[in-house]
Amino acid sequence: MKIFAMFGAYKDRAEVPELLDAWDEYARDDNPDGYMEDHQRWSTDPDLVAFTEVTFEVDEQAIRRALSPEPLTLKAAVVGDRAAADVDDRDEQVSR
Repeated sequence: MKIFAMFGAYKDRAEVPELLDAWDEYARDDNPDGYMEDHQRWSTDPDLVAFTEVTFEVDEQAIRRALSPEPLTLKAAVVGDRAAADVDDRDEQVSR
């Protein structure tokens, strides 16, 4: 996946680059006019002394895994006097 990141430096802190905006390739393809509006707005901002766009290539599957980790299944036994009487002392599956 490509990420299009817009960076700028403001007049009063020109030595500090700031991330102004970022679009992934899918959002940019789905809304090219919105992307161009943002690009135009930032690239002509009078408070900026510098502007650039940097394209990053990132591992989309790694991002998906980070956002939607595999469900974790834990095996547990029911314990306690009441639980043993109600559930026949068998193993139970617990998922998060």
